[in-house]
Amino acid sequence: MNTTTVFVEQARILGQKFFAGQQIVMRLHAPNCAKSAAPGQFIHLRCSTELAMRRPYAIMRVHRSAGWLEILYRVVGRGSRLLSMQAVGQVLSSMGPIGHGFDVAGCRRPLLLGGGLGMPPILFLAQQLHQQQSSKPLVLLASERGFPFCLLQSKLEFNGFSHATHLNHQWLERWGIAGRLCSQQPKHGCFQGSLTDMAEHYLAQLSDAMRRQHALFVCGPTAMMQQAAAVAQRWQLDCQLCLEEFMACAVGGCAACAVEVTDRHGQKTMQRVCVDGPVFKAPEIYPQQHNDS
Repeated sequence: MNTTTVFVEQARILGQKFFAGQQIVMRLHAPNCAKSAAPGQFIHLRCSTELAMRRPYAIMRVHRSAGWLEILYRVVGRGSRLLSMQAVGQVLSSMGPIGHGFDVAGCRRPLLLGGGLGMPPILFLAQQLHQQQSSKPLVLLASERGFPFCLLQSKLEFNGFSHATHLNHQWLERWGIAGRLCSQQPKHGCFQGSLTDMAEHYLAQLSDAMRRQHALFVCGPTAMMQQAAAVAQRWQLDCQLCLEEFMACAVGGCAACAVEVTDRHGQKTMQRVCVDGPVFKAPEIYPQQHNDS
């Protein structure tokens, strides 16, 4: 896992793009954070001068030389509402990058799963894997509110799916990374079902030898991550989960984000998502289903 310095800097807003479902992509000029960030880490923003408490947002994409990064957020409360009202050119106090990110070392075929607001760290991981070109990632994304990006009919082969499941994220397509989209609503070009249904469908049609080359890297709603951990266990694959919890200080001082973690010996401890995570191995977070298997 990676550890980096946390920078406090004035992040200038470069853009806000509004999408369906009150989803917004914000681009921030935060050169120190952008230069150091790794997939799975987040930035802690003061959304407005009216608010003292910061909000955590997963980093979705970076441009290290230009010094910017992007986040995806949805307007759900006062903090995000005030954030959505900030104009281009305004500055926000930021802290980041924070946390331990994904570790993909040794995985030949990373299978990336991102659901809803869990898509940003998955897309950032895809960006890193594209730049490293040391593995062959596959990406599955799900949204029930509409996808906050341009959709393209994929020209990249993704075995196991019919021609009816053909849409891919514009960035993934440009990076040459095979990806497909799903929804539990009937949406043209998407796999109809849950994200874990889609992952199970893909893994089930592989040979044993090919399947063993995969590991799962997951972020999304809690229920979806628990289901993804169960899928990984059924197929005896490694799985890492990027958790999303309420955070007050985000530097390990308040322990508001603490979760129970179980080590491989069955010993339980409380660990802080902000600095001990947010990425954990699936059996550490959901040990019961592994013990019952």
